[in-house]
Amino acid sequence: MAATQQGEWKLDINVLDGKNLKNTEWIGKQDPFVKLEYGSNKFGTRVLRHGGVNPVFNKKFVALVIPGCQEISVEVRNDHSLYDNLIGRGTVLLDKVLACGYDDRCWPLQTKKGEDAGALRVILHTRKVARRSSSAQTEHQSKVALIGSALKKLVKGKNKASENKGEGEEGEEGEEGEEEEEEEEEEEEDDDDDDDEIEFDF
Repeated sequence: MAATQQGEWKLDINVLDGKNLKNTEWIGKQDPFVKLEYGSNKFGTRVLRHGGVNPVFNKKFVALVIPGCQEISVEVRNDHSLYDNLIGRGTVLLDKVLACGYDDRCWPLQTKKGEDAGALRVILHTRKVARRSSSAQTEHQSKVALIGSALKKLVKGKNKASENKGEGEEGEEGEEGEEEEEEEEEEEEDDDDDDDEIEFDF
């Protein structure tokens, strides 16, 4: 049994095959494809080249169950290079699948004039959308917060290391400058001492 609220259930739509479709091709086999419309959702199978009157599409589509929408509109068309012509159209009712969760039926198709155009087999299935429990969601949020905190600490540590490295280089440059100044002062003192040691002969 499907839920009545949108987003809680998903609808699997499997377009299986066509049965005794009306042949709209004068020469050779027709190239059929299927178009579906469910609410605002539009789907389409690929063109089955030379699929003829009993094509096997086996194409699956997925949509969220839409509350109040009880049918899917379908059209089977024949592909041409310049235009597509209608083979037949019909309606897939959802009452059974929404009540029981599964439906496998052949749906009749009609031409524009209301003539028989064969049938389209469609398998329907509803399934519950998986949701995270509150505890699992809380745990996930905690993990995200921890990872974010760890990244911040890592970035902060790298920035601090860069600052310390810069201060260390400045300190070394300062020490080198002080040593050079001391050497210059010592040289000046030596020059003064040399001046004091000059002897005069009388």
